Amino acid sequence: MYNSDMNNCRKYESNKIINVILKNHFEEFKISKLPRVRKEMREHITNTVQKALNCGNIQYGYIKHKCLECHEEYIHGFSCK
Repeated sequence: MYNSDMNNCRKYESNKIINVILKNHFEEFKISKLPRVRKEMREHITNTVQKALNCGNIQYGYIKHKCLECHEEYIHGFSCK
């Protein structure tokens, strides 16, 4: 069985806080601030945020690997970077 949570591995550093911020505040931003943004930039901003939210999602591709330190096997979603 593969583990998709690498929090137990000391070598893994999660940067998921940005996803939490985007999930919690982007809808509010779209309502209150997006209308102030130049029209030609709105779609670009929305697409960029959606890509960031999908970053690391295993539905869009992943690798399986084994941690050399803890010997657990992990599934890790591809990064959007």
